[in-house]
Amino acid sequence: MNPVKVGHVVCTYRREEDIAEKVSEFSEPIPGHHLYIIDNGNTLEHIETDNLSVIGSPNLGGSGGFTNGILHALDDGCTHIILNDDDALVSRESVFRMVMFAGMLRPEFSDACIAGTMLDIGDPSIVYESGAQVVSGCLQSLKKGLDISNDKDLIELFGDERIDYVNWTFLCIPSSAFREHGLPLPLFIHEDDVEFGLRIKRKTITLPGLYIWHPAYSDKFAPINYYYYSRNRMVVLSCSGGIPEGYIDRICNDMGIEAAAYRYECCEEMIDGMRDFLKGPDHVFSLCRQGNRNARTIALQDVDTLRDGLNLIDHAPAADQKHRKRTLNGITSRAVGDIEASPFDMDTAHFYRIGKVLYRVRDEGFIAKRSRLKAISCAVRITLLKRKVKKAVPALVEEYQASMDRYTSRESWEEMLRERYPGSDLH
Repeated sequence: MNPVKVGHVVCTYRREEDIAEKVSEFSEPIPGHHLYIIDNGNTLEHIETDNLSVIGSPNLGGSGGFTNGILHALDDGCTHIILNDDDALVSRESVFRMVMFAGMLRPEFSDACIAGTMLDIGDPSIVYESGAQVVSGCLQSLKKGLDISNDKDLIELFGDERIDYVNWTFLCIPSSAFREHGLPLPLFIHEDDVEFGLRIKRKTITLPGLYIWHPAYSDKFAPINYYYYSRNRMVVLSCSGGIPEGYIDRICNDMGIEAAAYRYECCEEMIDGMRDFLKGPDHVFSLCRQGNRNARTIALQDVDTLRDGLNLIDHAPAADQKHRKRTLNGITSRAVGDIEASPFDMDTAHFYRIGKVLYRVRDEGFIAKRSRLKAISCAVRITLLKRKVKKAVPALVEEYQASMDRYTSRESWEEMLRERYPGSDLH
């Protein structure tokens, strides 16, 4: 056995019940394991024991909370650091296996990351993701949909594949990765895990029996997520080697799809995200200091109540794609009825000549109405934005890459943490 000390970092913001469950799960100490709860909301009692630390922190998002925990774990001499979302359910047994396995790694694998498999909490034997790849700028989950209660699927789950990154629902990273490659980027939330995985390029081992259960991302609809998707994906790709050919067309097309499906708030958030990306790294990374973004919101209501008064149909017979693009998906024609859909439906044919859409988010939902004025406005803004981005990207990629060392340094992060929270107990 190699001597290991594993720091288990959980970043949380006002999820007291989830944290109480985690603390209870690890009340019995695991040899070589210390749990760090980083409290971004400062609603928890701050505790320090032999195997548990609850630490107050400014709200610099998941990026800042995880980084604060990483700094504490590094200063405490941890050889490995687990990053674990507060709403990801993980058993003591899984963490015990991860700690033991870290101590058993042969020298040639001593720098490898150890990953858990994320299962859908709503369908507990179904794999949501077991590592992921970045292909042409798009994220592709690995092993999605496999059933761990099925022997054939279980064998397939642990077949070896290239893993570019693992989301920080449950991932063990050697401390050497942070010493050699720096800390996470200050992106506040979303895709900091993608960028870090692409930066360190470490072998990642998925170990049988290391499972966590997490709510499906399709249960978490909010327009603000579209802002971070648009902005942060461009930042991550710029920092990781450059924007792949055709990607700008793709993300601008995604903006158009949001508008074509009457999700105008999501389209506008994506436009805002791209505009912030264009302002460069000093602007984007300084936004982490400002905390929560004042984003557009959509109020969710009871689905059955929302159905009243709708003229629901399956969908209108869609014209060919060229005609739908030319007419902004039939926005100038008379509406023929209303439909129900998921907020993640990306098929514009479903929304052709539809008047209202009842979007379901689990047991709740919201109604989106078509607007000719908003559709035309979005189309014009997207077209102008695309031209501007394509012209600016070559210089911006160089600028973002040149800023990496500064913004992933300990000095930069400690300055941000102390600036926002003078009482921070950084070591």
